Amino acid sequence: KGFRSFLRFLMKADREDASDLGLLNERIQYNARVEHIEWQSSTSEIRIRLWNGELILANHVICTVSLGVLKEIHHKLFTPALPLAKCRAIDGLKLGTVDKIYLEFNKPFVPLDWPGFSLLWRDVELAELRNTEYHWLEGIINFHRVSCQPRLLQGWIIGQHARHMETLTETEVFDALLWLFKKFFSSEMPAPVRLLSTRWHSNPNFRGSYSFRSVYTDEVRTSSSDLATPILDERDGKPLLQFAGEATHSHFYSTVHGAVESGWREAQRLIAQYHEHKPLL
Repeated sequence: KGFRSFLRFLMKADREDASDLGLLNERIQYNARVEHIEWQSSTSEIRIRLWNGELILANHVICTVSLGVLKEIHHKLFTPALPLAKCRAIDGLKLGTVDKIYLEFNKPFVPLDWPGFSLLWRDVELAELRNTEYHWLEGIINFHRVSCQPRLLQGWIIGQHARHMETLTETEVFDALLWLFKKFFSSEMPAPVRLLSTRWHSNPNFRGSYSFRSVYTDEVRTSSSDLATPILDERDGKPLLQFAGEATHSHFYSTVHGAVESGWREAQRLIAQYHEHKPLL
């Protein structure tokens, strides 16, 4: 059942009732894209403007958008601009693209213990491929069976090739994969009946899949801790803008549990803040 079961477990929601949000009942607002966040380090009031013009006032903001979204819009999302160290972290940390391709067949055509296959190109054939419309197929790493789904194959494609695939129509992707299978399989392979692929880079809510560190990250001397460091109220040290998400985790970046732990980290930061400043009765 994928990540849905994991999320509903965290929310303590009814697994059978999709409308039940568990701990988030009456605490989440749909269709409320944030257009602008106005903050000042000398005041505890943060003004959040939604796409429909609605204004929300807050004492704290925990920003959990992906690194890809921050790269694209941070310069217009926050007023005033984020501190230099924060901008350097957004620029220096990288977000890659990893997409999945699912192919459904009328019936299973490989043994249940079949591990899948990877693609190994000869140099001459790879050079020829790069000069064709199917050049993006170079980015496909492998195909393998899906557990408990014997009629499905799952493929992985990465990087610039994945981003190019996202610009193609489903028919174009389908035709290219048929060509690929005919090239690598000596026996006749049945044609898939359905194709589904992720489009993480094209999705404006993500703009990529997983964060990673590169040589450039070291060159600009930044790290996930710079991205995770909250922006504080200069008067009393309370956190105004906080940042969570897998890219802010120092060890488990690019993972779901890293994203979850970063959310717990920032929630605990607020809890500790209010416990510390709890008024005496």
